[in-house]
Amino acid sequence: MIASFTAMFTATIAMVAPAALNGDIQSQLHASGSQLSWVTAIFFIPTAALELTFGVVGDLLGRKRLLVAGSVVLAIGVGIGGLAGSVPVLLVAQAVAGDPATPWYTDWYGSPDFADLRPGTGLLLDMGRTVTVTSVRVSLGGEPGASLQLRAGLLPTLAWLPVVAGVSDAGGTVRLQPSPPVHVRYILIWFTDLPPTPAGTYQASIYQVVIQGQP
Repeated sequence: MIASFTAMFTATIAMVAPAALNGDIQSQLHASGSQLSWVTAIFFIPTAALELTFGVVGDLLGRKRLLVAGSVVLAIGVGIGGLAGSVPVLLVAQAVAGDPATPWYTDWYGSPDFADLRPGTGLLLDMGRTVTVTSVRVSLGGEPGASLQLRAGLLPTLAWLPVVAGVSDAGGTVRLQPSPPVHVRYILIWFTDLPPTPAGTYQASIYQVVIQGQP
């Protein structure tokens, strides 16, 4: 009963709250009309896709465990969303969560090299403290053709995040493995070339990041 109430309550908020906040989201985050639509719709895509699957998982692992885990993920997503300073930041939590329907996107450009407007773009992850990283597995969405670097360091600025691994013409799931392992706090997945999209533009997306190592 608690799980059903939580699900209905959360879904109701997801439907009602964005409409009431659309004006603030558009003015403060400069969101486009399509982005405003996604703010509402993005909640229901993983809900519909995983509802039956999670029913089976709950029977296998225990419904209480699944409820607690889901509540923790929901709380993290709400926290990041509440602190978001831009529309892409609202989707960063989705990138780590691992749902292909709700990836993190770069901006789109007219050429793979960002039309010479910038050297690259990427997703910065804060480990919270210094850890040892042995490999990073990145699941990419869309078409192949991305060139990306794994940059890592102790400060969240590009100059202090040296390249420790890289791959070209990438698509699907790629593994970036620094040699030797690095002792860092910040991980930056840095795109230097973007893959093509069906619309004729260039844009990269990430729907899952798995970091392996030790404390």
